[in-house]
Amino acid sequence: MSAPVASVAWLAPCPYKVTTTVSSTAAVVPFPTAFVAPPAVIGGLATYTGSDPASLRYQALTTADVTLRVEEDTTADSETVHNRETAAVLAFGLARG
Repeated sequence: MSAPVASVAWLAPCPYKVTTTVSSTAAVVPFPTAFVAPPAVIGGLATYTGSDPASLRYQALTTADVTLRVEEDTTADSETVHNRETAAVLAFGLARG
């Protein structure tokens, strides 16, 4: 049995891309134009400083901004303060205006 075939005839994303610095302290990253609804957000760390592994996390997402922080791995130790990292973020959805 095969899956149904779907086709996309037209796709016009309205992306917003930013590179910003974040740390283990939350940082609000504003979008240049507000979205109609909270957008889909894809992000990751573009740098890895320090000796402990870390990941990019979001704490809040609105139509106007996303709040990001770096979450440090606690496998090696319980301390979670992390150096500043560069994060790359892509948000896409329907923009206002």
